[in-house]
Amino acid sequence: MSNEDINRNRLLEPGTWYNVEITKIYDELSKKGDSTNTMVDMKVLDGPYTGAMLFRTFNEKAPGFVIPFLKAFSIDVVADEEYDLAALDGKQLRVFVKHREYQGTLYNDVADFRPIE
Repeated sequence: MSNEDINRNRLLEPGTWYNVEITKIYDELSKKGDSTNTMVDMKVLDGPYTGAMLFRTFNEKAPGFVIPFLKAFSIDVVADEEYDLAALDGKQLRVFVKHREYQGTLYNDVADFRPIE
């Protein structure tokens, strides 16, 4: 098992803000096949969890969830405007991590975004 494998499944301290870098943004068909998910992969930049990977998914059917993400990059959100999230690949920001449980397993939930100060 590689360090990358370990860092992809590392459970972070919840209730904390982390500096991250976006390592990959890509689109993927939803499980139902009726919409598109935009997947955002991020890597923790500092502290005891340096190198840990975080993930966030945005779905085209719920566009309002992407607003805090865009605002973290000082992007003005305007009605009926389309945004190229892939252009944010490689950028840095702060994310707030909580824990969420799914089928008895805890995982990191990226719950909020803000600019790095």
